[in-house]
Amino acid sequence: MYEIIFYLTSVIAVLAASAILIAPHPVHAALYLVISLLALALLFFLLGAPLLAALQVMIYAGAI
Repeated sequence: MYEIIFYLTSVIAVLAASAILIAPHPVHAALYLVISLLALALLFFLLGAPLLAALQVMIYAGAI
């Protein structure tokens, strides 16, 4: 089950990161960036680093 969530989250992170590059409006790019950072935080959590996941959300996604 964790593998399915891991791969699905990694696909979402890659798609959101690539959508940042082609977003026509800066607000859309910022939203894609937040999605990408949250997906990365979930990947950190699934890999067994909950502190790093919490810091990712608080520092990077919270700043946007």
